[in-house]
Amino acid sequence: MSNLIVTPQIVRRIEDNLRYILVNSWARRQQNLWWRRVMRTRTSSTKRELLQWMLETAKIRPLDNGGRYSFEDLTEIYWEIENEKFGDALSLTADEIADALESPAVSGGPLDRANAWARQIGSYGAYWPQERAAYLLKNGKTLTCYDNGPFFRENHPINPYIGTDSGTFTNLFLGYAFSANNLAAITAYIRDIPGPDGVPRHLVPRIVAGGSYYQFAFNQVLNAEWYTDPRGTGGASGANVIKLSYNYEAPIVAPELSEPGNPWYLFCELIEDDELGPLIYQERAPFSMNSYSPMSDVDLGLRDAFEWQFQGRNAASYGHPFLAFRIETTGERNLPEQYEALADPEP
Repeated sequence: MSNLIVTPQIVRRIEDNLRYILVNSWARRQQNLWWRRVMRTRTSSTKRELLQWMLETAKIRPLDNGGRYSFEDLTEIYWEIENEKFGDALSLTADEIADALESPAVSGGPLDRANAWARQIGSYGAYWPQERAAYLLKNGKTLTCYDNGPFFRENHPINPYIGTDSGTFTNLFLGYAFSANNLAAITAYIRDIPGPDGVPRHLVPRIVAGGSYYQFAFNQVLNAEWYTDPRGTGGASGANVIKLSYNYEAPIVAPELSEPGNPWYLFCELIEDDELGPLIYQERAPFSMNSYSPMSDVDLGLRDAFEWQFQGRNAASYGHPFLAFRIETTGERNLPEQYEALADPEP
């Protein structure tokens, strides 16, 4: 039986060590994350956040020699995002702590497991927004966005307030394998998507993303100085026009985006005054660790246990569907004819 008394000072020393490990693990994991490139981050001050924004409907019209003004109603839409609590916890009894302190040479004891838990949970806290981003992208054909339909679909209304009578655009393309020609065709379509006022949005596709399958293809098409299509699907041999003319950023190759069928994604440039991005990470309370002891909690006192809780409140949601596009390699092709002419011939 242990004769060591677990004092608050001893617990504080253990807690400080756990926090040190947690912070270091967080910093290390942050070095290789891509989610910030495709998600807009927002702070939250309540359980639910109501996002409202005006649609671009104002336009200049003929006045017939002046004096004949048409007065147009301003329209707005909204989207509600509700924060949820996420986290995990570690519990150690006073006996477990005392035994570990009296036999520090024994590996695999409670304190070793506590250190491992801190390292794992710290890494996961840094990684959490990226997991949510991958989840939204993989499930975008079923989960709903603010225009009352799946985020990735073929009939988004140009004006969500009016509906599909205003015209539609697609952010889900079918039957296009990744290649220089297909990228150019889809990029042309994206750049021509109009806003609710009928004027092109002047969208600029910047980031190509996909699973590990695309490591070679992305680098060949986007980074190589010279490009030759080894499959003979129409890609030109010579200077890499995509790299010279399209100004794409470094691609995202992420195992989180690997799935059957090898879909790939295009993300448009995020302008600083945009209210929403393609994906949103909303944070009500950042992840943090709190400690509880038998001296401050009746239930823990009955168990003679100490507890460390790692938790935060946040939410991940969809933003503008015209800023993110999913391209699948199978299915019936759906680019309009004028853009299909730029694409590779159907296999």
